[in-house]
Amino acid sequence: MNLFDGRPSKNPPPEFAPDNTVKRRDGITLVWRFTLNQDLLMVCTYNGSGTYYYTHRQAPPGVCVMDDDNGLTRAWCK
Repeated sequence: MNLFDGRPSKNPPPEFAPDNTVKRRDGITLVWRFTLNQDLLMVCTYNGSGTYYYTHRQAPPGVCVMDDDNGLTRAWCK
């Protein structure tokens, strides 16, 4: 999963860096924290395919999480 600041377009918008990265023996967890109203583009790729989700994030503050546990990856925003 990659998170971008903006709408889908031919030219990719700036990518958000995770605010927190936790490495474990069998995987990694990335956390992004958002406090402002802003456009948010989530791009998910799997085995050569891809999909994206776009939203205008509203307050209150929220987080997005990507958790890779020994190759099983889950991602969500709230």
